[in-house]
Amino acid sequence: MQLVDTAGTTVASGTSFSNNELIEINALDAGDYYIRVYPRGASDTGNSYDLRWTTKPDDAYEDNDSILNPYDLSTHAGVWLEGVDGEGAAYDDDWYKVTVPAGTGRLSISLRFSNSDGNLDMQLVDTAGTTVASGTSFSNNELIEINALDAGDYYIRVYPRGASDTGNSYDLQWTTISGPIGYPNCNLDDTIE
Repeated sequence: MQLVDTAGTTVASGTSFSNNELIEINALDAGDYYIRVYPRGASDTGNSYDLRWTTKPDDAYEDNDSILNPYDLSTHAGVWLEGVDGEGAAYDDDWYKVTVPAGTGRLSISLRFSNSDGNLDMQLVDTAGTTVASGTSFSNNELIEINALDAGDYYIRVYPRGASDTGNSYDLQWTTISGPIGYPNCNLDDTIE
């Protein structure tokens, strides 16, 4: 079985010696495609089959593909994306805006996902476009915790690490906490001895 574009180029294929074939492909350009089902050899003709296809839409936060058009999560501190408008889907860069209030001691950002479905990373970026902190690994989930940010707008960038990592779903939450990391019951004015 092949997925073919309008120029006749094979975009993806499923070929095996098992009873079923499957093609999964992420980030296709919009347009027409054709599915070609064919016998593997001369003795394989005449088989009946069922063919099903579906498309998986991007998430409800689009079009948030750049720092110039982020989805604003400023009023959703402490709420997972799932509770805002469903999980995110990382087919490309996803940008979110958060507003850090004055007096914040710590900003915490949690990204939950299954690495086996595609590795995701994240960055915290300021209004100048400078990366302030990042969460990158080759395991499930990422976490950014950072002390004493200036009040103002910041941007969270969630992105697939590589082309084969696109399409993974994820959940995201940001919270602010007074007091620096390691001292959750302290105020910024407290003296630690």
